[in-house]
Amino acid sequence: MEPAVKLAKRFWVAVGDVGFARKMKLSAIVNYFISMSGRHTHDRGIGIHAIDQQHGIFWAITRMRVDVSRYPVLDEEIAIETWLQPPYKYEFYRDYLMKDAQGKITARAVSIWVVLDIRTRRLKPASLLKTDYPETDSERAIDCTLSKIRLPAELELAYRREIGCSDIDMHEHLNSSRYISLITDCFTIEQHRRYQVTSLQINYLGEVFPGDTIALYKRDDVSQSNKVFVKGVNEKDSSTAFTAELDISLT
Repeated sequence: MEPAVKLAKRFWVAVGDVGFARKMKLSAIVNYFISMSGRHTHDRGIGIHAIDQQHGIFWAITRMRVDVSRYPVLDEEIAIETWLQPPYKYEFYRDYLMKDAQGKITARAVSIWVVLDIRTRRLKPASLLKTDYPETDSERAIDCTLSKIRLPAELELAYRREIGCSDIDMHEHLNSSRYISLITDCFTIEQHRRYQVTSLQINYLGEVFPGDTIALYKRDDVSQSNKVFVKGVNEKDSSTAFTAELDISLT
């Protein structure tokens, strides 16, 4: 059987996916999208186990944008679709849709992935992975360019967080969706009650390991532009672990 151009699966929003308002957390939406990436690459013969065994490489996400029109609620049925674009020299572009039971889109996302050598962490060419990319893959969930995020000149320290073992994934670095939790923890519960994120772009710039301390810096321009900028700095070597740009609206 030929692998599907798109992978689509249905889920029900579980207790662990929601926050105090019984709506899906942004980190949960990202986690579902990323999990579907793994399932789809497995179906296409380029999953994490196959590429590890064949080439000694692993998938790494470098950039992602998520647009949310409505946050699904506890026990709601949702459907998630994902598909790959034809690769560039080093980059793989992947798209996602989240829909409700009536087929209405609640969230969209686009992402960029690369493959890295497990031992050296060096970038490897996309041509290592052989798979078919049907023409219909050219559809995009969001018509945008995932470019460099231009941060404001001055950001204020929001908090610091030491990374623990519960934060990491099978590659022993900070899980991709955990970065989203770090970002949303920059806001108080009162701010979460008043505002919601309608769009997020995150650029993953460096690996973070257990024992590393991340300093979260934030610039809040909600009153003027409905924008929030966040930067995570790894205090081990003062390197930037990620940058993020958020669009905020009233709940």
